[in-house]
Amino acid sequence: MQATFNTADFFNALQSVKPALNLKGKAYLNDCVTIEAAKDSILITTENDDSRIVSRVPAEVTAPESIESLNYQALDSAAKSAKSAKVADATLSTDYDVIFQGAATQKIENAKHGSRPMRKQVESFPQNCLEVDRAELLRVAERMAFCAGDASHDGLSCIQLDFSDSRLLMSALNGHQCYSLTLQGEQYGAFSPGGNATLPRPDQFAQWVRAIPKSEKTIRLSATEDHFFAASQNSVYTSVFSPYNAIDISNFMVRREREAKSSVTFSRSGLVAILKTLLPSVTNDDRSIVFNFDDCKCSIMTHNRRASAEMPCEFYGDVNIIAFPLKNLLQIVENTTGDFVTLEFTNNVGPCFIGDGWRGVYVIMPMKILQSWHPDNCEAEDRQSQAA
Repeated sequence: MQATFNTADFFNALQSVKPALNLKGKAYLNDCVTIEAAKDSILITTENDDSRIVSRVPAEVTAPESIESLNYQALDSAAKSAKSAKVADATLSTDYDVIFQGAATQKIENAKHGSRPMRKQVESFPQNCLEVDRAELLRVAERMAFCAGDASHDGLSCIQLDFSDSRLLMSALNGHQCYSLTLQGEQYGAFSPGGNATLPRPDQFAQWVRAIPKSEKTIRLSATEDHFFAASQNSVYTSVFSPYNAIDISNFMVRREREAKSSVTFSRSGLVAILKTLLPSVTNDDRSIVFNFDDCKCSIMTHNRRASAEMPCEFYGDVNIIAFPLKNLLQIVENTTGDFVTLEFTNNVGPCFIGDGWRGVYVIMPMKILQSWHPDNCEAEDRQSQAA
């Protein structure tokens, strides 16, 4: 094969396929790139057990043949050097060796590890699809990836898709917190494979959306019974739906609408500042903070009682004490928008809802408060300590 292409186009394509290689753990070790010739272009492919990403680069191609098992890092380094040197066009050719001709002539070695094909054969892109704004999808994907965390627990770090004729409920969760978003519209009926599905590795999907150039305004989404598809102008992301069944977030949403709630509203910047000052006082073994609400004031104390603070608030309801994992709450509040943040909860052991000022809602689960911690008991213990 010999292919000549625009250096920037090739570099951008490499960035868009990179997320399928960003997997942790020896079970998913994979740094292999395959390049195939197509009509007036080349196709760059990476894949792992769950997903495949294919990106197209316009090119002049002679002797069309596939080049398999190329080392991604070597190829990326060569493309980056050519782009930095402002070389307009580059050439990839193979005879006995694979050579990248850009800012310099570089030999590209084969990958040390072979590719890991997807668990299920990829289906063709369905005819029915949903067109979404790239910037809007990126906003959703990044919130989903943040709440789902890493892929250390496949059954927990995922996106739940709940399809119906005119609604798509997307929920990302990691076992303690989640972000849920409901999209309405008649077009979702054509997009839906029906029922529920679990999309693994939300962080990988967010990375792919982030790598799509801003000039590409629209991304097409579709799904079949087994696969999820997302396509930009020059790149296609395909993932196998996970066999795991995660928590049914719709039950939480029903509780939010139907049950009586207590609520408290803070200045978002003020709450972030106080949580950051309390952060050094918590430990991995005792990581929660306790809120004690009054009508217009809130006392905040670490569960280990090492640090405390007060701040104004607007409180309504009868649940006046509740605890949360400090780091999780801080991350959520930092990711919300607007000048104020409101927490809604039905009791101090059920889900707490935090609107993000946009379309979705964060859900965080409270932590258990020991009976001995209750403020009245704390005061009694303090008096005993002082007397001693």
